[in-house]
Amino acid sequence: MTCIHDDKTVSESLRSPTLPEDFFRRWFSSLPKPVMIFEEKSMAVIDVNDAALKLYGYSREEMLNLTALDISIEGDATRRCFRQTVAGDLDEIPFRYHKKKDGTVFPVEVIPTAIPYQNRTIVCGLVKDISERMKMEDIRFRSSILKTSRFGDIIGQSQAMLDVYATLLKASMSDVSVILYGESGTGKELAARAIHDLSDRKDKPFITVNCGAIPQDLIESEFFGHRKGAFTGAFADKMGYLDCADGGTLFLDEIGDISQNMQVKLLRALDEGGYTPIGGKDIKRPDLRIISATNKDLRQKIRQGLFREDFFYRIHILSIQMPPLRKREGDVGLLARHFLHHFTHGDSIAIPAHVLKAMETHSWPGNVRELKNVVQRFVALANKTPEGQMIPLLELSDNTDSGVSESSPLPQKTQALNGVLEQHEMDHIRQVLEKEHWHQGNAAGVLGIHPKTLARKMRRFGLA
Repeated sequence: MTCIHDDKTVSESLRSPTLPEDFFRRWFSSLPKPVMIFEEKSMAVIDVNDAALKLYGYSREEMLNLTALDISIEGDATRRCFRQTVAGDLDEIPFRYHKKKDGTVFPVEVIPTAIPYQNRTIVCGLVKDISERMKMEDIRFRSSILKTSRFGDIIGQSQAMLDVYATLLKASMSDVSVILYGESGTGKELAARAIHDLSDRKDKPFITVNCGAIPQDLIESEFFGHRKGAFTGAFADKMGYLDCADGGTLFLDEIGDISQNMQVKLLRALDEGGYTPIGGKDIKRPDLRIISATNKDLRQKIRQGLFREDFFYRIHILSIQMPPLRKREGDVGLLARHFLHHFTHGDSIAIPAHVLKAMETHSWPGNVRELKNVVQRFVALANKTPEGQMIPLLELSDNTDSGVSESSPLPQKTQALNGVLEQHEMDHIRQVLEKEHWHQGNAAGVLGIHPKTLARKMRRFGLA
């Protein structure tokens, strides 16, 4: 038997014979944590261990026919992660959503590593399922919301809103496209802003676009920008919405009103085909997140041929339904007191109990926006008489007793609330107009509304 004494002989003995390739194959397959190996450019899966197959539910042959984009539901973020990993610029481990073979979506943390191999680069990803951790965080989150009654700038602690908050929080932790559904006035823009403010893009721009308010002949210039001299009236270069939102979030409000022609161009720009400003030559590829909102049924618009299906699936990765105020039990009084404090700057004005009671049984077709306007009118009309007595401006009829369920109509309550408030609103508008010598612009400023809104109210009340 030969004894090994010097370090050189020990080193050589450990290196020879070389461990066979099948040893590393067995070792890789038996690793307890899911690991996948991808080709850098195509992002194709080129190897996977048994733990990953078990996690995702695929056979080995099925997995090797997939790419990272088939596994992740965040295409843009996945591409960016690959680029940063290869360049060595990935400064934090992102939280992502992946999907299994059966369609189940679950949260993961992926630790990626770029490795040079045979004149190319491969990306290894160690995957950690964090579903259980997210459940515990969700419990703690709901508990904290109950203490503060708010999420960002959204006020409410009903069960319906707690469910929404939990989904908004999950949305903020990923980079997927989100669409917010809900009636007018339910707070869709506030929800979009909350997602942005809690996301990795919080320090970047949040750009809001009202798709229904842009004239069709200007919509391409508004989104993509233009160069000086591109058309009559283009006196200088102009940045488009996509330029302004680069790195941040683009909030497309009233997305159901956007033309199909523009849908095609936006789809190409968002799917890394890029866009060119009108009159320009360079192709730009924005890095931004899309959050959309609508009060329309987009699937019905697709069936009617009014909305493109490919664009729908691009923006409809994660959908969130904002509940109407009538389904937010207990939130009306909470919101009313919040708005009262806001409009009175903390002054001691209280909403009478019978008014709050009427508010809680009102159907609120305008939702939170309508409630805010009602409280603002209450504050505006609650002026003191020369004798210093408060005028009961919101005296309602005796038809404000409770006991009417949401499923039954509320004709008496709604009529009582609307009738009394509209009468006082009309009187107040007339008083302000007379004080401002019927100058609608000045009167609108005093009332805190848009001149067009004032004009519409004047026509409705017969004051025009």
